[in-house]
Parts: sequence; C-alpha cells; structure tokens
Amino acid sequence: MIDFDLVLKEIGYFGRYQLFLICAALWSMVPIACNLSGVVFLAYQAEHRCSVQGLDQIIEESNTSNQLKQLFIPKIDNSYSKCERFVYEFNGGQSNESFTERIKCSNRTKECLNATISAITNATKTADDCNGHYYYDRSVFKETITTEWNLVCQRESLSSLSTAIFCLGMLLGSVVGGNIADRYGRIRTMAVATALNAIVASCCSLSPNFLSFIIMRFIVGGSSIATLVAMSVYS
Repeated sequence: MIDFDLVLKEIGYFGRYQLFLICAALWSMVPIACNLSGVVFLAYQAEHRCSVQGLDQIIEESNTSNQLKQLFIPKIDNSYSKCERFVYEFNGGQSNESFTERIKCSNRTKECLNATISAITNATKTADDCNGHYYYDRSVFKETITTEWNLVCQRESLSSLSTAIFCLGMLLGSVVGGNIADRYGRIRTMAVATALNAIVASCCSLSPNFLSFIIMRFIVGGSSIATLVAMSVYS
C-alpha cells in the first residue's frame, strides 16, 4: 500500500497547484448554492385573492376599493379570504361574468361602486371557490411558479412537491455520484454534472407546465449533489 503521507512529503503538502485545484473546484459550488436556495424565490407565494372579472384593477386602484372588495370577497377572521369569492346569481341565470357589460366601470370612479350595488341588489349571493382564477400582488416578484401555475389554495401542496422532487434528485445524485466518479474519474464526473446542471437549470425558466418543471428540478438536484460528491468526498 502506498504511504500517502510519504508522497505528500515528497511533492509538498500545500502549494500554488493545490490552491489552483481548490479554486477551480469551488467555483462549481456557486450554482449549487443558487439551486439549493432558489426555491425561496421560485416558489414565493404572493398575496392573492379570487379574481373578480372586469373589476380587479378597479378594486385595487380606486378610492372605493375596500367597499368593492367587501361585495365580492368574504372575510375570514377579519381578513379577506384568499380562496373564496361571492358569486351573484341574477334573474335569468346570469352570474358574475356579466358584470363587465352590466355596470360599465371603465371610468374607475365612485359611480362604479354605485352601479355595482345597483346591479346586485336583487341578486342571490353565495360563497364559492376561485375556480382557478386569482389576482396576485406582483409588487415583490412579477412572476413565480406559484403565480404562473396557480399553486395556491387547493393546489398549494404542489409547491411543496416541487421541493420534495428536488430533494429526491439530490438523494439519487448522492447515491450514484460517488460511484460514477470512482469509475470514470472525478474531473469527468464534475465536468459532465456541472454542464448538465447549467443546461437544465437554465431550461427550468422555459418550462411550459408544472410537470416539466419538476422533472427538470429533479435533474438539477441530482447533478448538483453529484458535482459536490465528486469534488469533496474521498471513497
């Protein structure tokens, strides 16, 4: 068996070459760190409520916003519900979707409130879910996976699922990454895993649907930890 300490004594314990190797290896930690912490930004849950077709901007921007909101959004524990809305049924079977034509609120003035109250005076009010239509506060982030695919209310658990899938990829990468490095070499494993990580992580932003997103996050998780294992674990 080779005496490793004797080899180090002959070639030197630490020098410029070893420093170069450390710096060359550590740069790969930057994208790994970004991928690990990125879910905080990717899956940020913005303040939201049910969308009120034709009135969303008016509710948020007009002087009568609170009064209009009270007409369409139920209150739960002194705060507006994030997952329910009031649905009005008019004579003849018309519902909320007819408001845009019914009350003519384009001027965004107090007349909008009066017209709305007048329109719903004889309507029947019931609480219902948002039916997949939400209005988000985009003041912090313009778009996240939560706002793009409506991962709120009944679909809120899907946001946590994306993180679980990412961690599952890390688990697989930690199991096979070291074996691949031992078979094909650490440098090759790091190079391939880092390139795969960069390509797939970039493609995550172009995901057309939630399924493709979690598949790519799985690959990102696996390639991230495979890079780390090949770089730092001695087997």
